[in-house]
Amino acid sequence: MNILLISALAAALPALLYSLAIWLLDKYEREPWGLILITFVWGAVPAVVVSLILEITFELPLALLVNEQTSAAITAVLGAPIIEELAKGFALLLVFLVYRKQFDGILDGIVYASLIGFGFAMSEDFLYFLSAYLQEGIQLLQFTFFLRTILFGLNHAFYTSFTGLGFGYASLASNRRGLLVWLAPPLGLAGAVMAHMFHNFALVVFDWPGLWMSLVVSWGGVLVFLSIVLLTWQREGVWLRTQLLEEIQSGLLSSDEFKVLPSWRRRIAVQLRELSQRGVARALRVRRRQELLTRLAFLKNRRAATGLDTRVEAESLRAQIRQMAV
Repeated sequence: MNILLISALAAALPALLYSLAIWLLDKYEREPWGLILITFVWGAVPAVVVSLILEITFELPLALLVNEQTSAAITAVLGAPIIEELAKGFALLLVFLVYRKQFDGILDGIVYASLIGFGFAMSEDFLYFLSAYLQEGIQLLQFTFFLRTILFGLNHAFYTSFTGLGFGYASLASNRRGLLVWLAPPLGLAGAVMAHMFHNFALVVFDWPGLWMSLVVSWGGVLVFLSIVLLTWQREGVWLRTQLLEEIQSGLLSSDEFKVLPSWRRRIAVQLRELSQRGVARALRVRRRQELLTRLAFLKNRRAATGLDTRVEAESLRAQIRQMAV
């Protein structure tokens, strides 16, 4: 098999599987496929290209002052983390500004950030796999695959999730918090740079011991972010219960529906029941109604949190929900 194809598949398949997993983590209101694709592709192409150009530009002057090994080390430890996290973070800024209505808090920030990170890792891994094969053949490629997609396969998503955390917080922060709203994304970006910098520093300075240091920090960080995801699930469940309670009184949904919505398992159970008893069309209709009710709850929560006037959009959602009556 052609080495280009081998390297491409070795880079793409893990990245796509990781991306699917992070998309599924957003269990109440999954992000639209268009934005999923935009963020992943941004990480895979523009962010990588810009990073390569800027890192070469950063390293060339250094090579005139110090030897090649030192300039490469300085670029890896100082230049690359700043450049790459800025390149990835720019996509988050665009999503935050252009698609603000799709940003419903911390979990959305982590999802978008992770997708950018997986896209970036895919392209970077392809280049590393190709280089490993050209240097020492298939054995080094296999070892590089193990390091970059198994041991450290979540690293770029982990780094950029700090930035996503900042934007996610800012998306639901009240305008009364002023300075903190503006500081959250830069502070998140700083966290991303520091985490990335630590990984590169540990590997460059400490070699094999550094690998274990980085492994502990990276996977520890991933576990912290998974804990944050679990907390956001609980928080979003509270949003559903509090924001939809008054909709029962208006007749928009029944008390039975109200009990189902905060539980992902109950939602799936209802959809499967409708599928077995009334067919695919009915199950899809029920699913769409659940999605619209969730969207309404999150929209009302945004209004409560930020003070933004979302009444027109809320009425539009209510009209769609009534059309989806089951």
